[in-house]
Amino acid sequence: MAESSASDVKSLPLAPLCGVCKEFIDTIASWDFKQPSEEARLLRAGPDSRWGEYGWRFHHYGSSEEITKSAEFCSLCRLILDCFEPDKTRTMSELTLDPWYGQNGGYPATPGIQAGFLDENSRWSYGLLRTSWLRPYLHAVEEGDNYSYNRLYERDVPDSAASQDCLDTIRYWLKDCSERHPKCRAATRSSALPTRVIDIGNLPDDTPILYISHGEKAPYATLSHCWGGHVPLGTTTETLAAHQDGLSADRMPQNFQDAIRVTRLAGLRYLWIDSLCIIQDDPKDWAAEAEHMTAIYRNSTLTISALDSKGPDTGFLVPRTKKSLTISPKMAIHCFRQGFSDAMEDNILTKRGWCMQERLLSPVVLHFGRDQLYWECCSFTLEESRGCSTVNYESSPEDNSGGPAGVSCGLRSDGLRNYRIPAFTRARKKFHVSGPGSWSIAVEEYSHRNITFRRDKLVAIAGVAKLVRPAEAEYSYIAGHFMGGGYDILSSLFWSARVKLTNGKAPGFRDIEALTRPDDNYPSWSWASVDGGVEFHSRSGEDSGIELLGVEVDVGRDDFMAERVKARLKIRASIAKLRYTPCEAKEDREIVGTIWPVGHTAAMDVDRARDRNCWVLVNPSGGGVLVLDEVSIGVFRRVGWAEPQSLTDQDPKVEYCVKEFELI
Repeated sequence: MAESSASDVKSLPLAPLCGVCKEFIDTIASWDFKQPSEEARLLRAGPDSRWGEYGWRFHHYGSSEEITKSAEFCSLCRLILDCFEPDKTRTMSELTLDPWYGQNGGYPATPGIQAGFLDENSRWSYGLLRTSWLRPYLHAVEEGDNYSYNRLYERDVPDSAASQDCLDTIRYWLKDCSERHPKCRAATRSSALPTRVIDIGNLPDDTPILYISHGEKAPYATLSHCWGGHVPLGTTTETLAAHQDGLSADRMPQNFQDAIRVTRLAGLRYLWIDSLCIIQDDPKDWAAEAEHMTAIYRNSTLTISALDSKGPDTGFLVPRTKKSLTISPKMAIHCFRQGFSDAMEDNILTKRGWCMQERLLSPVVLHFGRDQLYWECCSFTLEESRGCSTVNYESSPEDNSGGPAGVSCGLRSDGLRNYRIPAFTRARKKFHVSGPGSWSIAVEEYSHRNITFRRDKLVAIAGVAKLVRPAEAEYSYIAGHFMGGGYDILSSLFWSARVKLTNGKAPGFRDIEALTRPDDNYPSWSWASVDGGVEFHSRSGEDSGIELLGVEVDVGRDDFMAERVKARLKIRASIAKLRYTPCEAKEDREIVGTIWPVGHTAAMDVDRARDRNCWVLVNPSGGGVLVLDEVSIGVFRRVGWAEPQSLTDQDPKVEYCVKEFELI
């Protein structure tokens, strides 16, 4: 079956519609998908009209039985049902469709359709359908087009990532980035090839080979993907020589075949794939190449990101999950597609620890998502569904997120602002600048991801650590924490389990992630000592009243690849002995507690349900309360963190004492 292209949509058949949906579509098409004049609107109005007495709202089917039956052959009825949870639509009644025209001068410059119905409790539920232009990604607008005031417009995307339209969009992004983005040109200039790369040749029929480089410089692509537990084709000491003679396409998993196709499309000859370019059964080779991971991704011209490919055989040049309906020669309707921020948070690779630094280190990333393509470089984040007109292209300003004017990088489709992903996206764009803020953001993003082997806890983020280490100052690196060179190790101790912002909950809804501490391979004060998402609460230790007297490191000092670190901090600070009391457990929520009267939300690292005595160290300059356990005289372990509480005259006075102690 030939792939369809959004640039050739006039040949596509219109979607089959029932009589009711056809009446609705014919009406908004007669208005040219624009807000109608009052005269045009009232022509459709009337007491017996589905548009009602005033012509504002179209009254669709009255019961779930009617629309469910119609959905068997009507594509729009089916699409409307797909916008809602099945449990809700079983009792729906009084379905209405409201054309939605957006705001003049706003983004996107295309209308939508708000579907609403009454549920069994007579409450309204709403879903939003999008109407999109059937235009190529780059389109020279004509005078009078209703999106000509803004170079961005909502466009339909093809049903498959393998379509010609998608390939044309990728070509445009690559060309535009190389020609118009000075920061990207500087970041993607040719560098020395990695130790081994896949040479795909210059012609489409050339057989790929595993090539051992000799220090020559050339542009190359990298693949970021999920192994899925097993890779059908990998390089071992036994297959190394054979792979240098040729890599059979028949034996190559689909992800690798798709990556080769995209590499050719990008005009590149070389491709780096971990399982083929690292000798899998040679620990020394693996360790050596892991040391080079920073350079491999940092120096790549393009990283191909298979966001939602569950395993190597899945492929990513595949049909999309969200289909669209062609309703006119120039328009289509579809449910909401994932925007950039949602796609970066909700995908297969987001769960993989190794993939965090692959994305962070790469200057240019082409993401293949389940709904569309996404582009992420040092200058912009772009979406395939947000078309780009040539109007005002040269003079379009950038917003403070680094993206094109009108692009909202941080707004979720459910209306909640996503706090972490935009911060990580911004950090990725400017990660060539070292700094404590960049490191803490990277650790926060990395910590909630999974790694197969716990011994890789620091190894899988070593590439990032090497990039942000101070270039011209003395520093130490201990168990994932920097000391010196602009970094304050004391402030980095104030981390906690990550606070969740659950879908459907307003900002400020408090819930925390579960943590585990499976071994003693790292000091208790290090974020690396726990598995689970963490976040930092202090960026500076100035005026904290906490004094670092010394650091003793027996194992792992300045070792970015350390699988075990034994270190203790000698500290002088004011601490107090109080009691931790767990709160009553609530369904689907992690237990938190209180340390009265200084901490109203205490998140113990582990063992949160146990009532116990503890010591607290309050950071007066901000950062919260460190919770400690005295394991022997003058020796403490970190056991948690608490959100500070302002004391009143009615609260009991806390008796602090200045102590010198060791934190292990």
